[in-house]
This record gives sequence, C-alpha cells and structure tokens, in this order.
Amino acid sequence: MSFSNTYETIILNFAFNASSVSGNTGTNSNVIEFPAATGTWGTISYIAVFDSQASGTQIAYAGLSVSKTITAGDVLRIPAGDIDITLD
Repeated sequence: MSFSNTYETIILNFAFNASSVSGNTGTNSNVIEFPAATGTWGTISYIAVFDSQASGTQIAYAGLSVSKTITAGDVLRIPAGDIDITLD
C-alpha cells in the first residue's frame, strides 16, 4: 500500500528464534527504515502491525515513547531491538 509523499507500508520479518526471543517476546533484529519523505507526513506517534501489506488486518499497535515529526527529506528509522512483540 502506498501513500503520498513517499510514505508506504513496508514488509517486516520478525524471526522468533532463540537469539531474538525471550519467553514469549520477540524483537526486531534489523533496522527498520522507510524511504525518504518527499513531503510532510505529519507527526508519527504510533506504529501498527498488519498481517498483509495490502488490505491487511491490524493485529497489534503501540504508541511510540517519543513522537517524531517527518518533513521532506526525513527518513523514519527504527533501530534494531527497539520493537518488542509479545505473543500470548
């Protein structure tokens, strides 16, 4: 799914293995990086996980500890280890 100003949904793979899981919580083992914005996206305050890139169903969401305003030329980058997903 693609939106204006170069915002697009991206595919992430979470590897739930011995090195990335503690109990029932997995974490992103790689940096997550969106393409550079060609215009203003506004303020990013939440992230969400969907089960498919196009027309997917939201399965999780969370507020960010720090909001980020994205303007033209900015790259939204989430460092490795900064997203934890807990499975019940």
